[in-house]
Amino acid sequence: QAAIEPRVGGGFTVTTACPDGGTFAFKGRYTAVEVCTRLAFDITWEAPMGYDVPHERATVEFAGDGAGTTMTFVHDGVPDGIATATHEAGWRDTFALLERVLAE
Repeated sequence: QAAIEPRVGGGFTVTTACPDGGTFAFKGRYTAVEVCTRLAFDITWEAPMGYDVPHERATVEFAGDGAGTTMTFVHDGVPDGIATATHEAGWRDTFALLERVLAE
């Protein structure tokens, strides 16, 4: 589930179902919204993640490449180690799902 208000200062919340039946949720605020080119936002986890992260940020940039769109995604503030691997796996799964939905 997701609720978004895509404007600078607008918020979002995302709740995701896990294969084990659990859920996790995060929320944030948009710090940049440049239509068709760039989004930037802060991320706050709704449940303890097992590590102390004072500030996570993500930036998504979009550029036309003739045949479609290239997306560049950067997520800063994630601690090294297991958190990095789980964040990367989660984002890869999210982008794979997005690709399937957009192909329909």
